[in-house]
Amino acid sequence: MGLFEKLQSSILSADHDVHVLLLELELYRLEQKYARRKNRTTYSTGAQYVDGEYVYPSGPDYLESPVSANSTGSSSGSSNKRRTMFWTPPDQRR
Repeated sequence: MGLFEKLQSSILSADHDVHVLLLELELYRLEQKYARRKNRTTYSTGAQYVDGEYVYPSGPDYLESPVSANSTGSSSGSSNKRRTMFWTPPDQRR
């Protein structure tokens, strides 16, 4: 291999290294762009935290089952009684 071939080979190798660095830089920029807080989304269940536990809203995907006592321990039929919701698979719904 002559001097010209060696120089050409080293130039091609340097071009490859620069190309790889540019690809890595572009990947880093894309990761930073799409990982920004404004681009994030969250899943919301509509649950509310009441007396140390989460209470979910009633809806078609939930089976309602009343809790035997309210937050004060009373089992009276008052309107502030908490209710626990359980998800039911579609094939087992009434």
